[in-house]
Amino acid sequence: MTGPEHYHEGEKYLHAAETGTHVDHGFSVGTDTQALYAHIATAHFTAAQATATALHALAGYAVTRPEVQQWQAITGPDDARNRRGA
Repeated sequence: MTGPEHYHEGEKYLHAAETGTHVDHGFSVGTDTQALYAHIATAHFTAAQATATALHALAGYAVTRPEVQQWQAITGPDDARNRRGA
């Protein structure tokens, strides 16, 4: 998975954990599943952050796709939209 794909999956699992719904089908899930979804979201966000860090470390790396620029901005630790707590 690419960094943006990990970030998208993390958002999907975080939303499911916050709302208590199944990640794909929308029906209610128990607290154990919510906790599992939160852990899965954390793993995806960690992978996205590692990818963002590697991309930022490359000298001369130019991002031209708007969705990638937005993903890199959101994965920054000082961005208010960063719900991961990183």
